[in-house]
Order: sequence, then structure tokens, then C-alpha cells
Amino acid sequence: MSKPVPAPARIGRHGFTLLELLVSITVLTLLLVILLSMVDTATKLWRTNENRVDAYREARAAINMIANDLASAYASNDPNLFFTQKDTDFTIPGTATEPGMDGRLFFLTSLPTEAQEEGKNKSDLCTVGYFLGFARTSLLSNGKDDPSLNLYRYFRSSGGDTSDSGTKIDNSTYLAMIGGDPIRKIPSGTLWVANKGAGTSSEVLAKNITGFEINAYSTSNSTATGLTPFTKSATTPVPDVVEIRLKALNNDTARRLKGNESAWKTANNPLTKQEERTFVVRVRIPGAAAVKVSPSPTPSPTP
Repeated sequence: MSKPVPAPARIGRHGFTLLELLVSITVLTLLLVILLSMVDTATKLWRTNENRVDAYREARAAINMIANDLASAYASNDPNLFFTQKDTDFTIPGTATEPGMDGRLFFLTSLPTEAQEEGKNKSDLCTVGYFLGFARTSLLSNGKDDPSLNLYRYFRSSGGDTSDSGTKIDNSTYLAMIGGDPIRKIPSGTLWVANKGAGTSSEVLAKNITGFEINAYSTSNSTATGLTPFTKSATTPVPDVVEIRLKALNNDTARRLKGNESAWKTANNPLTKQEERTFVVRVRIPGAAAVKVSPSPTPSPTP
């Protein structure tokens, strides 16, 4: 009897089974989830870093501007031409008032004409001021942006404009100096407007600022650092060295405060303490030593 002929062996399989297809889809899905998670994490990290860079860039630019103005500060024997947060006889209504956070620095400085308003730059002596204020920063003020604590810069040019009749008409440092006490008599509405924010001569310099502290020093050979805390008086009207400390928040943390004024102004708020960054600069005031008045010697008693 003849033997049956075996069937030819199958060379290959055509298609996948349902189980194989389900396993492939599961593995592919897991890989996509992992990849998307990595992309999302990288995107959040990039966005966080960008927000920090933007916020801190403003703070760095602000502290550099303050340092430049201080480097050209006008040193005078008049104690009414230089004010810091420790001078309680000069206040800004409607702004932060908490000790250590009510940053306030006003003085006269020498600036070139190109750094002033056109037509009001006939001289170089200008008035500048830096202070904290709680307000919105949007130009639209449509309620979509939460208010925050910001650093503002007040500026008044040297002056020189006249009308056709020759009468002085501008709000200038020159006229303010003639009138006396130019800083304490800053015109209403040019510095700060209650419930609105910056006045007509002020602008936002840096947003999301939680602290603006000014420490003034006098030079002394009696200390290891050569610096002693400055006390304004008739004999020492201007400090020799001014230290500026500026604390800033990134945009993400600022949004989490949701316009809560008390949260912005609370020095020990754990949320702000964790994320804020501090910038420090010290500037020597030129000519401060020249305006110091030596006290008259006490006469010895007549025998």
C-alpha cells in the first residue's frame, strides 16, 4: 500500500491574531502616555522658568535703574532733599505702610537731557522717587488681571518750558526748588491717585514685588566694615552708602495670591517666602562727605 504524502510546510503566517493586536495596542498606548507625560512635565518646567525669568528680569532692571540714579544723586546740606522709608515726615497716601515693606526712596539726581522729557530738559537736576503700591498693572483695567504689589518710579524733569507770554507753566524740579521743599510738595495726582494707582508722573517699574527695603549707612573707621547705620541730622543730611533690597515673586506664585492685599503685605506669608527672590545692591553717594557739617567744638570752661 502506498504511504500518504505529507502536506507542504507553511512558509509564513499571514496576519495577526486578536490577542497579538490587543497586546500591541496596549504597549503602544503605554509608550504614548509616558511620552506625553514627559512632554507635559518639560513644558510646565519651561513655562515656570520663563515666568521666573520674566519676573526676575524686571526686578534686576529695576534695581539697576535705582543704582544708576543713586550714583548721580545730588548731595546737599538740605535734609529735605533725600528721603527713605525711615523718614516718617514724608508719606505716600494709599500705598503700603507695613514696617520694612513700605519701600520709599526719593531724592534729586543729575540726569542728561536725553533722559528727560523733551522740552522740559533745560537742566540736569531732576526729581526721582521709588515706592511700593498695591494696584492693577493692566492698561485696560478690565478686571481680568488681579492687583499686585508693584514697584513704581516717580520722575519729574528739570524744567524750562514757558508759555508765549514767558510764564513758567511746567511742573519742573527747577520751579519746585525755587518754591522750597520740592519733594514733600509733590503736586497732587502726579505721584499716586487713591484707588487707582500710579499718578501722571509715575509708572510701574517692576511687578510682583513683595519687599523694597532701603538701608542707609555712614562711613566710619570705628567698625570692621567701615559702615554705621545712618541717622539724618543737620550735620549729616545725606548717607554715604545706600543699600537696596528688592524681593520679587514669579508670575505663577503671584496668580495664586489672587489679588489678596493682606497676603501680599504679610512678611511671613509661607507662600511668598518659598518663592520670592532677593536682589541686593549697594551704592556710594557721590559728594555725601563734602556736605557733612562738623559740629562746633564745645568751648572749654573759663578758669
